[in-house]
Order: sequence, then structure tokens, then C-alpha cells
Amino acid sequence: MLEISKLYIGSDGALNWIETCNKELNDKHNKTAKKIDESFKAKNMIKLYDAIDDFKSTIIEIVHTYAKAKEFAKIHNINIEKVVWDETIHSFKISGNDIIEHEQVK
Repeated sequence: MLEISKLYIGSDGALNWIETCNKELNDKHNKTAKKIDESFKAKNMIKLYDAIDDFKSTIIEIVHTYAKAKEFAKIHNINIEKVVWDETIHSFKISGNDIIEHEQVK
């Protein structure tokens, strides 16, 4: 849990960004957090450890994707909040503009 909390603290806005700009990762984050809660309530340690591992992987994915989004924003000289992930094309795009493709993140 300490490792996960360090990832959260070091995420530099990544969790706020996914809430509005990357629905798929936000949903994944919420699902893995819910798995932790459910396994904790069920007092099932095996499921809890598995859920924590999944959650940690999700946080790492979020931090990695956010770093790529920040890179994309810097290249296009825009605010990070204008960068959104489009799952259908597996690419970042600029909110409100034509699609500008970027390398796949996943």
C-alpha cells in the first residue's frame, strides 16, 4: 500500500486528468478500487492482494499515460486539460479540434 500511495502522491495531476480526459482509464481505476473495497469487506485476503496488485498496475498505467499526454501537450503547446484520449483510434486528440494522432500508449 505504501508503494501505491507513493505513486498517487507522485502522479502530478494524473488522477485529476483521467477523470475528465481519459474515460477508459478512469473507469478502470474505479473498477480496481471497487475490487479492493469489496474484497476488504468480504475479508478475503487472497482477493484483496490480487485487487491491490491490479490497482497498482492501473496506477502505473495512469502515470505512464499521463506522462505521454503531457509530452503531447508540450509538443502541441497546449494545456494538458485539452488533451483527451480517444479509445476508438487509440490516440490522443486535442479537445474541440480535429484529431491529431499520437503514438499508441498501451
